[in-house]
Amino acid sequence: MHTTLARACTGAQSGQNLWLAAANGQRDELAALLTGQLGQFYADHVDTRDDMGWTPLRAAVNFGHLESARLLLEHGAHVDIADNRGDTPLMGALLANSDPEELVRLLLKHGANATRSNELGSHALYTARHTGQCVVCAWLFQDAAERHRLREAAELQPALKSLLARLELGPNATSRLLDDDILTVQALAEQDVATLQQTMDIASEKATATLTAARREAENELARARKDVERIAFLRDRAETDLWDVLVRLHLVDDLINVILRERFYHLETLTDMSYSDQIKYGVNPQHVRALQAEVEAVRAPVPRHLSPRGATGLDWRPHDDL
Repeated sequence: MHTTLARACTGAQSGQNLWLAAANGQRDELAALLTGQLGQFYADHVDTRDDMGWTPLRAAVNFGHLESARLLLEHGAHVDIADNRGDTPLMGALLANSDPEELVRLLLKHGANATRSNELGSHALYTARHTGQCVVCAWLFQDAAERHRLREAAELQPALKSLLARLELGPNATSRLLDDDILTVQALAEQDVATLQQTMDIASEKATATLTAARREAENELARARKDVERIAFLRDRAETDLWDVLVRLHLVDDLINVILRERFYHLETLTDMSYSDQIKYGVNPQHVRALQAEVEAVRAPVPRHLSPRGATGLDWRPHDDL
């Protein structure tokens, strides 16, 4: 097999062979191509794209080949290269696999961006939550997005701060967690006792108690994520198609779902006709209502009529009418 591949690996074909090995889950062949076992190194072709814009990593992810994806990432594959439609490997993992959790964890571990949008304005976090396909993925994406935000602000998640306070771990523990980029409860729960003991400079018993509490809180967060997805699915089943389409397009499902479910506003008119006093009463952001109104007006606006240049018929004018 290796001899055959060695003859084929010339010029532009090297990237194609990487892509095919990744797509077929041929980990050994992929390793041989990347490490030079075939006499040549092809690691510099690791991000070669095909006609659809898929890299070898995207191919491995879409066809569910976890170990091939891991190998590509270990050899420098870029985790966020989008295809021609703007979909990233993270989106591909979510949409192409019935059980994408391990692939998602791998991609997030290597820095995949859960909120990078495609050309339609959708991203992996949004897709996971509103399709309900992978509740754990939605939770992981939310955590990844929050870690990115917290890293920019150089602070800990409020839930993690509260947990540290309950466990009576002082400012020294906080600063050490910041230094090690452990910013959320989920990030803390992913540690092991020995690592946590060293990171936070605490006794083994305290590290065990901290880890137990973090994992319990992480499970509670997952339970809340499941409830959120269930509520969204409930709304999707009952909402008028036009209303659901507009809410998704404007990314307003999360913001309005409680009001819609409580007041049973399952049609566009019930939201777009809402008075300002009702907006205040129900806690609806007026900007969201204006966005809905603008969207509805754009969709329902009559098509402009182009009158005949002779002005007699009042019909739409088309060039072939005069032929």
